Amino acid sequence: MRLLVLVFLGYFISSVVACFSEYGVYERTLYWYAYKLDVAVHGKPRQIAERCTRNKAKSECNFQEFLNFIDKSPSPKRIAGDISGNSVDELAQTLRDHGYTGKYKPHHVISSILDEPEQMGALFNRFSDAMEGLQDKAKNSNDPSVSTLLENAKTSLKAVMYLREYEYSNGLIEWLNDNWGYVSVVMEMHGPTNGAGKRVFIDLIQTGKRNGVDITNIHEKYKEVVGINSGIIATLQESLNRLGDETMAMIGDDGSWRLHDTYLVNQAKIKNT
Repeated sequence: MRLLVLVFLGYFISSVVACFSEYGVYERTLYWYAYKLDVAVHGKPRQIAERCTRNKAKSECNFQEFLNFIDKSPSPKRIAGDISGNSVDELAQTLRDHGYTGKYKPHHVISSILDEPEQMGALFNRFSDAMEGLQDKAKNSNDPSVSTLLENAKTSLKAVMYLREYEYSNGLIEWLNDNWGYVSVVMEMHGPTNGAGKRVFIDLIQTGKRNGVDITNIHEKYKEVVGINSGIIATLQESLNRLGDETMAMIGDDGSWRLHDTYLVNQAKIKNT
């Protein structure tokens, strides 16, 4: 097992770096919409990035100030102009174009989180708690902008989960090929937004059948390799469930994808070359 972990580690690190910019921009849109929702229902931020306005003579941060507060990207460009009318995809693209694709500060999004990389699971757990409370508050609001912020936050969350699952699936396909020589059977699925795109995901059940193996046990070995990233996907799914949306795909313990039919496009095999 140790040999498999070492063989895969180099690929996994490069995969994370390549994919982070994709789901990282949607994580930023998620936090921004949640921040604005927090302000809308409470009058000022109480749960999301509430320290952003510390030492500022105002009740909330604008978008650039918010990014300055949470971001750790190496050399992003300042975003000028009004972004209030942007769609989720448009805002994500703006972030990508301006270089907001690096790491960020989890403890600045939720102040009770420690400033440590392994805190991402805890961040999503506590963020889910905050979002559930904000959704309950939003139900009592007559302001139409509140429902828009909530829907944009949910859409961002779906995009984050979809793209993190895509990273997970890519890593698994590569790992099965490099370490076991297995041919993967894949499914093509639509993303929750146009920006998230149409992508190919492994079909573990069919991959097991194609290679004549017990894929469940092999998948457990892979989850040991990726560690926290497998747990983060489960946390994101739970967050969507708590917000009343169970339509997104998630890889189950038995190796199946739990997904809504509208996300599935077609199925094909990836040849082992």
